[in-house]
Amino acid sequence: MNKYCDVIIGNKSRSTDQAYTYQLSDSLIDQTAIGKRVLVNFNNGLMIGLVVSLKKTIDSSIRNIKSILSVIDYEPIISHQNIALAYWIREHYLSRYNDAFNLMYRPLSKIEIFIKDEQSVVENFDLGITGKWIGFNQIRKKLNHKLLLDSFDKLIADGSLSVLTRDLSFETNTINYVELLDVDYLEKLRSNSHKQKKILDLLSIEGKMTVKSLCNRTKSTDKELKILESKNLILRYSEKNHANQNTNFIKTESTMSLTEEQNSIINSIVKSGNNRFLIHGVTGSGKTEIYLRVIEEVLKENKTIIYMVPEISLTPQTIDRFKQRFGERIAILHSKLTISQRNEEWRKIYAQEADIVIGARSAIFAPVKNLGIVIIDESHEESYKSSSVPKYDTIELSEKLISLWDAKLILGTATPSSESYLKGMRKEYEIMTLTKRVNQLKMPEINIIDMREELENGNRNIFSIALQDAIVNAFKNKEQSILFLNRRGYSSFMSCRSCGYVVKCKRCDISMTYHQNKGCLICHYCGATQKVTSKCPKCGSQYFKAFGLGTERIEEETRKLLPEARISRVDLDTTSTRNSFEKIYNSFKRGEIDILVGTQMLAKGLHFPNVTVVGIVSADLTMNLPFYTANEKSYQLITQVSGRAGRGNKSGKVFVQTYDPDNYSLVYSKKNDFKSFVKRELSLRKEFRYPPYIDIINITMLSQNEEIVQKFVSEKHMEIRKSLNGLIAKREVLMYPPMNNSIYKINNKYRVSIIIKYKKGVSDEIKNCLRKILLNRSYKEIDISIDINPTSI
Repeated sequence: MNKYCDVIIGNKSRSTDQAYTYQLSDSLIDQTAIGKRVLVNFNNGLMIGLVVSLKKTIDSSIRNIKSILSVIDYEPIISHQNIALAYWIREHYLSRYNDAFNLMYRPLSKIEIFIKDEQSVVENFDLGITGKWIGFNQIRKKLNHKLLLDSFDKLIADGSLSVLTRDLSFETNTINYVELLDVDYLEKLRSNSHKQKKILDLLSIEGKMTVKSLCNRTKSTDKELKILESKNLILRYSEKNHANQNTNFIKTESTMSLTEEQNSIINSIVKSGNNRFLIHGVTGSGKTEIYLRVIEEVLKENKTIIYMVPEISLTPQTIDRFKQRFGERIAILHSKLTISQRNEEWRKIYAQEADIVIGARSAIFAPVKNLGIVIIDESHEESYKSSSVPKYDTIELSEKLISLWDAKLILGTATPSSESYLKGMRKEYEIMTLTKRVNQLKMPEINIIDMREELENGNRNIFSIALQDAIVNAFKNKEQSILFLNRRGYSSFMSCRSCGYVVKCKRCDISMTYHQNKGCLICHYCGATQKVTSKCPKCGSQYFKAFGLGTERIEEETRKLLPEARISRVDLDTTSTRNSFEKIYNSFKRGEIDILVGTQMLAKGLHFPNVTVVGIVSADLTMNLPFYTANEKSYQLITQVSGRAGRGNKSGKVFVQTYDPDNYSLVYSKKNDFKSFVKRELSLRKEFRYPPYIDIINITMLSQNEEIVQKFVSEKHMEIRKSLNGLIAKREVLMYPPMNNSIYKINNKYRVSIIIKYKKGVSDEIKNCLRKILLNRSYKEIDISIDINPTSI
């Protein structure tokens, strides 16, 4: 019999980042299980924790063990597999337990506590908290003194008090009950309380009743029940609804005929003994249909599916297609949902009312049972790497998760990342190739436009002559066009041509972007705004203008080119409200928009058969990023955006504008020659010691006090270097001096980094060193961010 359990406490401090052992009373032994939340006394405060292991015995040297006060959940809310995944996240990404487990929890919890006075002997202790349901935070404030909490513990231990807990966020899948607490209720009722007496009389006869049944039979309301509850005459609580859920899913067989390549891949995935697959298929080659057919086979085995997309921009067409095939047994998880919507989707998955989970990267943490397959569409996308702590890589997490469930993993993309393709070359993934578009459609013709020649020929417009002609002709032929620029706003910055002054954000070390539609300058890092002036704030010159390009400017220039055209824009500014993207998407799909201008949201696998022209206004924006992944990003972006053209019966043309037409990412994207590109890219990565051949840890220290952060980084750098000196001497580790980030200040916090490159075989030694020197405690004025193999430095 397990008499002890290890609990992870919901505490953010690094100094308490461990599991704590608690004792189980006889009454709680059967209720307690791994994956359930519990109420505990921790560090002289009432806290909620998660049970992660059970023990029959403990080391005899451990003394003064506290007991679990109450078990919150009817069933485990986190599976054994997800608990193991959280442990792996903590170790691999150097995060805290709390950060890792927070990824798994339900989006919304509303925990209440009922303290029952079993022996009517604790009047002096009461504090107004016994005999009624009270919110967790309210009780926590009442018991915020050590002596009070110690007394509370003792009264529970000797049976004077008992504690019930409930999470109201689970109420949608539970049944609410009422039972009589005090058989001598007549003495406590006023003579005219007829409705209350009627309720209590019925309860004395029936015993436990559902709230619904009680209210119906006595013609009462929740108001009367609350009054009786406040008088400690009744107890209200919830129990899980064990009614059988409908497990049938609607399934319409696809009438779409498959290509030979599609058939071969589907059969291989279903029958193969391998469990990791990389589908490398050109844009429009039918990868989604392969996913759907494989999902059908997984559902036949009564297993669940996690299907991830890189951005919420994919969800309208994805959800439509999945609903047509699988009915309503799908759940959707993404950031545009309200907290209550996310909570309901989580509940559906948890209650096994949904077999298929569709979402962005957070879908990997869904509370699925019996996982059969994880599918990551457009797997090359950067959005699969988390930008907040813990900074996890969704593909790495998926690889770990399928090993825990004995499931399968599919990565699908037209432009695999260097990392995943190298794994395929090393046989860690089975590479499957789709070389042709479905319905024998041709790949679009890609034209590289040298903008230097445009200038020489007197064209100072932001559009080349060829692109202008193509847009106009498409409009005349009632065809659609997409214009792409990966920068929102009207212009990049505002500058004075007299004195050189550039308007910078006061809270960040970066220039502010001019947004003409909003009539102000906006910092894209902290969101600060500033009014636009007609004269230079520094010297008063009138030669104070906006420079550079943004999507607003592209939209404006397009309207000048074709005033009669219907033009819309898709970027963060136009899609920030709920359903705003869906409205633009559906309008474009119905042909109500002629030209769509946008950022990288347009590069995410969208299917518009009437698009025949795609213009990439400035390919140089991506190519000139100061990151080791710049050329790969450029190749991926050009190939993906180009793939939006010619997906119907009409051929497509793509125009890529650049001042560097000989860049190898452009040369190979024009030829659609991925193999030559990745061969060149991997050769350069190996030569200059970058992932995937080595690993990088970027340790960023942040503080509002510049002097403190500089001193702290210098001291820690010396300690870490001293600890790793042996590995550095063996050339297994390369440690750079501390360096200010390229954007030194963001939101009033100064940022300084230590970058370590190391061979994969010494990963554990590096991480143990960092935990010992840097991550074993919290710091008063310093925040620490760890990023393993960052997509940018």
